[in-house]
Amino acid sequence: AGTITENEGLLSCMECDAGSYSVSSSKCELCPAGLFSDDKAAVCSPCTAGTYTPHEGSSGCLLSPAGFYVDSEGAVDFKKCPAGFFCGEGTVTPTDCPAGSY
Repeated sequence: AGTITENEGLLSCMECDAGSYSVSSSKCELCPAGLFSDDKAAVCSPCTAGTYTPHEGSSGCLLSPAGFYVDSEGAVDFKKCPAGFFCGEGTVTPTDCPAGSY
């Protein structure tokens, strides 16, 4: 899995690059936005909550920046932290501001 042979008669298989996966024994495709892969991947994995990737062909996901959050897997973007809450880098769920603060 995660390897291909594009030509007949090869002695070994070629590996799919990071950010792609093997869709058949002879073809690698880029992972869609929101998904990523390491080298030799047979499938792409979704970015976990708190992370995202807006580009296809990603080898990893980015943490949501401070002031924003990502509450689901496979995200291609982040959401703005609502008023009355705060969000640090990589936030999954906005946190209520303590009493006496905003």
